[in-house]
Amino acid sequence: MIFKNFFYFIAAIMIWSIAPDEGTGLYSPALCFYGLLLSILIFWHLNRYFFLKLRAALNSETMPLYEGKRRYLQYTDVHTIIAIALFTVESFAFDLKRFTIGLSPLGTVDTFINAAGLAIFIFHLAIVWYWAYRSVGDKISIGSSSSQYIKSNIKFNLAIIISWLFFLLLHDVVTLLSPSLASQIDNSFVIQVLFFVIFLALFSIFAPVFICRLWDCKPLGDLELKERLESFCRAQGVKFKGIMSWNALNGGLMTAGVIGLVSSFRYLMITPELIKLLDDDELLGVVCHEVGHVKKKHLLYYLIFFLGLVVAMSLIQWSVFSGVLILVLPQRMVDYNILSYINLVLPFFIIVIYFRFIIGYFMRNFEREADMFCFESGVDPNHLITSFMKLGVQMEDYGKKSNWHHYNIPQRIDFLRACMENPGIITTHKKRVRRSLRIFMAILLMGVGLFIFAPSNLNYHFAEIILKQRIEKNPGDSESYSLLGMIYYEGEKWKEAKKAYEKSLQLEYDQPEVLNNLAWLLLKCPDKKLLDPGRALNLARDAAGLNRSTHILDTLAEAYFQNAMYKEAAAVSQKALSTAKENIPYYKEQYRKMLRYYRSARKSIKI
Repeated sequence: MIFKNFFYFIAAIMIWSIAPDEGTGLYSPALCFYGLLLSILIFWHLNRYFFLKLRAALNSETMPLYEGKRRYLQYTDVHTIIAIALFTVESFAFDLKRFTIGLSPLGTVDTFINAAGLAIFIFHLAIVWYWAYRSVGDKISIGSSSSQYIKSNIKFNLAIIISWLFFLLLHDVVTLLSPSLASQIDNSFVIQVLFFVIFLALFSIFAPVFICRLWDCKPLGDLELKERLESFCRAQGVKFKGIMSWNALNGGLMTAGVIGLVSSFRYLMITPELIKLLDDDELLGVVCHEVGHVKKKHLLYYLIFFLGLVVAMSLIQWSVFSGVLILVLPQRMVDYNILSYINLVLPFFIIVIYFRFIIGYFMRNFEREADMFCFESGVDPNHLITSFMKLGVQMEDYGKKSNWHHYNIPQRIDFLRACMENPGIITTHKKRVRRSLRIFMAILLMGVGLFIFAPSNLNYHFAEIILKQRIEKNPGDSESYSLLGMIYYEGEKWKEAKKAYEKSLQLEYDQPEVLNNLAWLLLKCPDKKLLDPGRALNLARDAAGLNRSTHILDTLAEAYFQNAMYKEAAAVSQKALSTAKENIPYYKEQYRKMLRYYRSARKSIKI
């Protein structure tokens, strides 16, 4: 369940991240509010219809309880997917993100913006959970009331997204305290990886304390059982901060797990339903499995896999970027801006594929490795086998349903029995896992090395070649020259960038972005020979006359400033700050600088 919900929230996060925050020409707060209200009412009645229909079937006894439970789970999944689709429509058609940003003075803070988006999405899910409880709440053990059921689901799912919110918060804090460091993090792959590794290490150490609270974990009440399990763990050299009764989702789960990388913050969790189902020997078999995860350092490898995800996303996005440059741009099949859309949408598909085929492969084999730990620890494997059998009985298909991250129950039982008959299987499996890990680590190190040692401007080199080909075929294409100017600027080829921008403006003057870029180059170019504040001011004025975006106003303010027109610089910089949606510390510093010079100049005139 937790993995399925993980993908649901990843989808919602990706949708919110690519949703527009500047609005369309039709945007109005009233349109957004009433559109959102209408969509929520429709969704409310949709859930009401289907779940009450299920309720009626159960009350009339025309549907057996096991079928009702299956329908309840099916409807919950389907309606969650509908909630994602509806959230997409609201975010794009109603400019929901811009509406949310405008509601609070914290609208420019990434953590607030994304937390607000997730809150809206969770509100949609709360509608599903409310009607789901109304349909079967008194038939199966999912809580004592609809509000309690909703609360337990929110707390359970918060554990999935809390790491992402903490990551955003940490980045916002770094941005506030040191804008230059935040800029270095955003613009350097190596620094991004280091930042992510530090965050992941800190979070994996301290997060279990918060997660235990979110999941309503309490110390195991059966002291005799607790002492037996603790004695076994000590004998295996594994320490836990506590063995907990895992009461997530009102005790509706039937499972066990380990969270925490460091023993001082590591917890062994067992749900009450599992404790009721299994006897003490079988619980020992389950705990042996969880201890096996710790002994084999599977939790540490999962952190490395997350690091591999970052590298994989960067490599694949880089490859797609280069492929589009080489295959698409020469034929002008799509606009150049398609690259930005690819970079926004592609990560979601990479995450799904990476989890399904790479992490999924290791998870299945890690589970087998944890199952096999009973042969190392001296626990009778039959304890684990009988616990699997009892769990299978609780499932309608005896646990035969395929699973991307676990082998099914019959497969796990058959594997343990095969190991009992032929211990050589254990050695073979261990070798396969170690070989797979070595291959993964080698690929990961090569990927990191590629970004460290490969030319940082390799994509821009490809783009330069392609754009020159386009210009040869169509010398009057102003867009190609403007893009070439951007490529040269990023490659610090200042003279070439200036010539390309000037050629683009010669072909078509009313291009605010090109005017702005050339003005900025003439103001900030490291090559002092190319600086021309007077001409830059004229260009910046023309750009602002066509488009008064924040960054264009900032360029105009800088141009006024470098021409000693401090009053105008301060006024325009204030406008830039008032319209800024991101990088607020930079615009604040710009405004303070220009206001300071304006006040100083005014005092000098009075003297």
